[in-house]
Amino acid sequence: METGTISTWNLTDGSEFSAGDVFCSIETDKATMDFEAQDDGIVAKVLREGSDAVDLPVGTPIAVVVEEMEDVAAFKDFTVEAEAPAEKAPAVEAPSAAPVDAPDVNVTTAAAAAAKALNLDMSNVLMPSARFLSQSKGLDARVLVPGSGRGGRVTKGDVLAALASGTPLPALGEAGGDVTETEPWGGEGDAKAEYSVSPTMETGTISTWNLSDGSEFSAGDVFCSIETDKATMDFEAQDDGFVAKVLREGSDAVDLPVGTPIAVVVEEMEDVAAFKDFTVEVEAPAVEPAAVEAPPSAAPDVNVTTAATAAAKALNLDMSNVLMPSARFLSESKGLDARVLVPGSGRGGRVTKGDVLAALANGTPLPALGETGDGVTELWGGEGDAKAEYSVYDPLPEAVNEPVAAAPASTAAPAAATIPSTDLTDMTFTDITNSNMRKVIAKKLGESKRSIPHFYTSIKSKPEAVNEPVAAAPASTAAPAAATIPSTDLTDMTFTDITNSNMRKVIAKKLGESKRSIPHFYTSIEIQLDQIMTLRQELKAMDVKVSVNDLILRGSALALRDVPEMNSSYDPKTNTVNVSDTVDISVAVATPTGLITPIVPHTDQLGLVGISEKVRELATRAKENKLAPEEFIGGSFTVSNLGMFGTTEFAAIVNPPQCAILAVGGGTRTVVPGVRTGVEGEEMTPKPVIRTIMTARLSADRRVVDEATAALFLQTLQSYLNQPKLLLL
Repeated sequence: METGTISTWNLTDGSEFSAGDVFCSIETDKATMDFEAQDDGIVAKVLREGSDAVDLPVGTPIAVVVEEMEDVAAFKDFTVEAEAPAEKAPAVEAPSAAPVDAPDVNVTTAAAAAAKALNLDMSNVLMPSARFLSQSKGLDARVLVPGSGRGGRVTKGDVLAALASGTPLPALGEAGGDVTETEPWGGEGDAKAEYSVSPTMETGTISTWNLSDGSEFSAGDVFCSIETDKATMDFEAQDDGFVAKVLREGSDAVDLPVGTPIAVVVEEMEDVAAFKDFTVEVEAPAVEPAAVEAPPSAAPDVNVTTAATAAAKALNLDMSNVLMPSARFLSESKGLDARVLVPGSGRGGRVTKGDVLAALANGTPLPALGETGDGVTELWGGEGDAKAEYSVYDPLPEAVNEPVAAAPASTAAPAAATIPSTDLTDMTFTDITNSNMRKVIAKKLGESKRSIPHFYTSIKSKPEAVNEPVAAAPASTAAPAAATIPSTDLTDMTFTDITNSNMRKVIAKKLGESKRSIPHFYTSIEIQLDQIMTLRQELKAMDVKVSVNDLILRGSALALRDVPEMNSSYDPKTNTVNVSDTVDISVAVATPTGLITPIVPHTDQLGLVGISEKVRELATRAKENKLAPEEFIGGSFTVSNLGMFGTTEFAAIVNPPQCAILAVGGGTRTVVPGVRTGVEGEEMTPKPVIRTIMTARLSADRRVVDEATAALFLQTLQSYLNQPKLLLL
């Protein structure tokens, strides 16, 4: 789930709730789920409802809740874009700056012990308002546990009292606990430039921007998609901040050389306005310190790998991260390495822009870049903390084309056949410029292949009656009437826009990611169904109704039991294969809102009747949108059967993290040639026969299984279905 739609609210402004009460119902990509309260409180303001509650990204605030009824009125006019007034600390000033030396308080000892005694987790000891107030001031208020809130949690009042009384609070990251802290960027602006994502890349084109001017982003968010010479790659943020100005987009973002600044990012929202009229050609004045001259480029006798490295190590800093971004830009734009200034005056001892300015003003010697004995990644020039593009590959060697000498004419026959040379350096070739149409076609088809999760189906037409020969038309001297040619003018065609359901949107996105990221391979096998049909008739005579799909599921479950490698999943984070202990087959079910795959747990332990009843029950509830999450999330293998729709064969897309999916087509009457049988020395050829043949195509993840394993699984499945009485055991 990445987005959701609030279908109904069970609470309104001013409603009191307890832990376990349902706030609202949220329509996800799979089902409609209840959003339950985790604590007691009061709804101060519902922020998203009706048309404003459609396709909300995960993490979007939907309501404000408070602990006391008297706090509700403060949020009467609050909106999701505005900052809650109650979050600000009135008439209390925080320390002007977090002290560099943290007070002697360790959150992992005293506070953690207090939290443990109260059965609290350290990640949840702060009430939301207390967390916002303390972290907005760069302080860690978890050391105040136990607080005055419910269960001993720290409230905003506790933080205000601590600030007013001068109680020392450690800076974020200095308390020794599990505070997640994102170090903000310093400087007026940070000009992001396109970087090399391919060893042969020299230029790139920005195909789409995911952020715009004023957008807030976090580490890992995608700035834009860059079309390289190999593929379209996402350019991700490495830190949190705001987009102050997009510098390159549309026709200005085509074939940009590596290192071209494409956007300016800043740390604070109030800095965005300063870059309203900024252009990529103009250098921002705020970056260059006035009346400060850089020292000579000669490097002084300073070695960053000794004194500075030792200082950084003492502060638990990595040498690649000791400079605040603004300090890095300022120093490297002058060709200097300011890492020798560590420890600096920034948080945790990092070097700030002020430290660099002071060093330049005081004449403190700074070594030139590359002379400090440590690998320095040089940054991009430009406004703000302008980071430059770099390539981790050496340039490819240039081919040297030697002229090919003409062979001397000779009338003598060659003594022996001449073996062509395999040396390709002396080959000549002719460059043929592609037409613009071919370029566009290649680009569009490439984009289609990358962005559209293709799947393939086929169908065989039923045999038609043999047409009688058409008698020749009698000769006539009259001119035939002019043939009517259908109009090809498409300008008068009409169409209807149909909004995709949330489920279909997510399915399309997930399958697109699967098609792009999973190395699919496909294996197919033909299976005779005549024995299966005979068994069905025998069971029907005993009043036992099972479908062909039930028999295929039973056979697949037994084949997975015999070939456990196919009953696996892949974890891309750890690059490991996990073999499931149970056979839990997901069955593809078509619903009005999209495809869903309910799970038949322990499929190999169920008989045919049990599988049939379970599939019918799951399919009915799936179409009514009444499945619980555990009934469709997970599974170890998927079977998708389109045989009932007349499809003879198709290729399905793997549903991650599963490693395979079986696409089952319908049976077709096929002439099977005779097979030579008999004892040695005596052979006979039976007549051809007509059999019902089904094509099963397996799509598998090559990272998990290989072709031989896939073939073994299909052979095992074929064996079970060709001897269907084995399915009754």
